[in-house]
Amino acid sequence: MLDEHELQGETLEKVIRSNWQITVTFILNAKAEGMFFNEILSESGLTARTLSSILKSLEAEKMLSRKVVDSHPVRVKYTLTSTGKKLANSGCPVIALGVQG
Repeated sequence: MLDEHELQGETLEKVIRSNWQITVTFILNAKAEGMFFNEILSESGLTARTLSSILKSLEAEKMLSRKVVDSHPVRVKYTLTSTGKKLANSGCPVIALGVQG
């Protein structure tokens, strides 16, 4: 169940309006350990530029977190926050996809 203090008004509306944000949220939800950019890119079929924009937006909305992995080259792993997981598991995105699609 979504906590009304975590997902309110404009935040929830912005995420639900974007099919691609919903797609990325579902992809990340399937991998609890998180995913690297290229893994998400491969799963989503998006362009790198579009995915980068979506990840920045989801991070700004506190739906995902990023962790820099100390490797060569340096990589970033993305995971859903508890708020992002609640959204992905709530059923709201499925309803939105049905209305928009």
